[in-house]
Amino acid sequence: RDSSTSRGLGDVYKRQAHITDVAGYYASSMRLLDPAVRQDLFCPDRPIYAKENDAASTYMDPQGGCVNSLVDDGCDIQGSVRGSILSRDVRVEKGAVVEGCILFKDTVVEKGAVVRHVIADKAVRIGPGVHLEGAEKYPLVLGKGAEV
Repeated sequence: RDSSTSRGLGDVYKRQAHITDVAGYYASSMRLLDPAVRQDLFCPDRPIYAKENDAASTYMDPQGGCVNSLVDDGCDIQGSVRGSILSRDVRVEKGAVVEGCILFKDTVVEKGAVVRHVIADKAVRIGPGVHLEGAEKYPLVLGKGAEV
């Protein structure tokens, strides 16, 4: 193979991670926010096939904001999202702030809530005005269906 145009097995596996704890999961996931990592991982030469799940496009309120984040279909972002990963159907209400978080399907961050360095499993509800903050080395984890 011509190494200038093809990729060897070393390239395929250079983005693997040995995850042994929550902090490792968080750090590995957050690396996906780096465009170089995404470009290497989601290379057209190695397509990733997944079950299709048609959903409405994500809505981003012009008054809110979304910076350096990965956002799946069906989200409703009316607050501020920065450096985060949002799965399908996550809702961030007006005045809410989400920074450095991983929010799974159907999570809701209500009006005025502030969450930083939080991993929220599916169907979590963070109430109005609630402030939750973990740390990059020790993110706060909310279990499936939790209401805070």
